[in-house]
Amino acid sequence: MKKCVKIATAHPAKLIQLPVSDTSVPFGAAKRDILPIDLKKFGYKEEEYLITGTANVYTWPQSEYYPDIRTPSVPYTSRILVRKPHPADFSGNVWIELFNWAASYDRPVAGWGQCAQYFIDSKDIWIGVTVRDVCINSLKRFDPVRYKDLSFKNPLSKSERKPRIDSYNETDPEQENGLCYDMISQLVAAVKGGSGPFKNYDIRAVLATAATGGDLSAYAAAIHPITSLENGDSTFDGYMIHMTGAPGALNSEEAKLDALDPRCKIRLEVPIIRTYTTGDILGGGFHPDWSCMQRRPDSDELGNQYRTYEFGGTCSVSLHNRLSGPCFDDVEKAGGNWRGVSPDELLEKGTAEFPLGYFLAAAFENLKKWVRLGITPPHADFLKLEGEYPDMKFVIDKYGNPVGGVRSPYIDVPTCTYTPAGEAKPFSEQLLKDLYIDNENYIRNFILSTLKTYVNGFLTEAGAMQLILDVINSTII
Repeated sequence: MKKCVKIATAHPAKLIQLPVSDTSVPFGAAKRDILPIDLKKFGYKEEEYLITGTANVYTWPQSEYYPDIRTPSVPYTSRILVRKPHPADFSGNVWIELFNWAASYDRPVAGWGQCAQYFIDSKDIWIGVTVRDVCINSLKRFDPVRYKDLSFKNPLSKSERKPRIDSYNETDPEQENGLCYDMISQLVAAVKGGSGPFKNYDIRAVLATAATGGDLSAYAAAIHPITSLENGDSTFDGYMIHMTGAPGALNSEEAKLDALDPRCKIRLEVPIIRTYTTGDILGGGFHPDWSCMQRRPDSDELGNQYRTYEFGGTCSVSLHNRLSGPCFDDVEKAGGNWRGVSPDELLEKGTAEFPLGYFLAAAFENLKKWVRLGITPPHADFLKLEGEYPDMKFVIDKYGNPVGGVRSPYIDVPTCTYTPAGEAKPFSEQLLKDLYIDNENYIRNFILSTLKTYVNGFLTEAGAMQLILDVINSTII
């Protein structure tokens, strides 16, 4: 294994604002979500920019701990969505979220999709960035004129190319997804340098989040250590990586890391919080990622600041999260695989699922305090497993819910059995009566558990208050 050497310098990318009109709007605009958000009501504005520059494509041989440059200085153009408060109200915190691309169109799964109100209430800047060829192609279908310049053009000639790797979607042989990594660094450089939309903003921390096919964990493991800003500083100041297990591929011809590869266990000089659903932990179910194989101890040591939060009862499929994506008409126009849900469908399916967003908001808050104030986040146990890889299973309690992990009222005061596939199977009326006697006693126990979760650092104050308001108005018996 070689010693890490800084081989890339992140120069600010060029940002070109795209105008909005009655006939040309951003894909994924907040006002066109399934449940539209009026950002002006909260003192926010939304802008869209082309992001353009030149990027290296990297290679990461199995024998090397850090990557090398495969193809240098390749032109690219992608796009970003920026949601920002007035400079006078700004918190100092910027979140860059890599859009999820599993449905062949841009979706803000980890951050804005779960925690939009948290970012707005915090007066943080949020940036969504397109990182995949499949989404570039969908954007061009959505609006061929607005997005005509988008390109991750493959720099290799046809004779130089090798077979493409397997992915959630077929990759475009004329494009190269590995261009996204330097683009991400150059976006950070533009933000920290006060370029374009970030002029007049007092930026104190730039933080990363994503729930993708390993793009952000690949960036953190491979690109962050070898890249610096022009002044020598790190790119991101902290990471909140959701769901993703092993780091993804650094180019379109190499496979992502194996779950047992030691390079999966990311160590950086900036804080990292990793959050997982039950569906990520093992190799089966809806989201089989063997994330348990990347487990490592929490640490407060400088240069190795790390937390893992595993949420029992949760899954990557969330009805509430699916309400936050682009509306059906826009997805259809873009040719994506619809992953949304209508408000009526949500009511039909019920709202018994685990509301993960409230708990992710606490993880975002914990990371900000760690980065900005040096306040160390709380610790949580891993979800308990039995058996040996690859024959492992969850230890479950008498109600069918997982043991261990981040504790919450949904697991400690249960009314459902939660499955790794995202189902919430309600208890029978008799079992509810046996557990809680009456509705008043259930509400009392739920509130006490919610307050305990808040005190333990796994709910924000706003999240705890909302859960209490929700349960006060509930009737389960």
